[in-house]
Amino acid sequence: AVYQRRSTGSSGINAEYGETRKFATNTMCKPQIAYGGTSVGVQKRNIMSGCNILIGTPGRLKMFINDGIVSLRNLKFFVLDEADRMLDMGFREDIEFFSRNGDMPDKEKRQTLLFSATFSSDVQGIAKQFLKREYIFLTVGVVGSAQSDVEQHVVQVDRSEKMGKVKDILRSQGNF
Repeated sequence: AVYQRRSTGSSGINAEYGETRKFATNTMCKPQIAYGGTSVGVQKRNIMSGCNILIGTPGRLKMFINDGIVSLRNLKFFVLDEADRMLDMGFREDIEFFSRNGDMPDKEKRQTLLFSATFSSDVQGIAKQFLKREYIFLTVGVVGSAQSDVEQHVVQVDRSEKMGKVKDILRSQGNF
């Protein structure tokens, strides 16, 4: 899986990486990070030591793909977080690079999640490049307002039961 996030500095990426590592504990998933402003060599070595989930910014991910460090060939999940902000910050060309990449599996053969606070015509254009023809468009409340109706559920399980419980939840929702 590749999780692409706009450039928010190391704090945003590291927070997401930390949460991903928590969920990956006692599983076979190995998350890694790739973002600018830090050592390319360390990130490269970490990715090459094994990577199932890659969280990064568009520029660094593009660099690693161009350098042959990362391949999209076996990509199953592609997440674009804050797509509207990435476009606002001038990352359109970097985002489009991924949809044109020859190794990127066809959008009908991968799961793509696109998150955006707004759904401007620019974001809609990106959605058409990345999402399946029959994608689900979900909105929560009024754009720009705080949400009070989003339910969150916490399920406490032993570490060894984590993967099984996640699979059970996904199966019960028809997503696995």
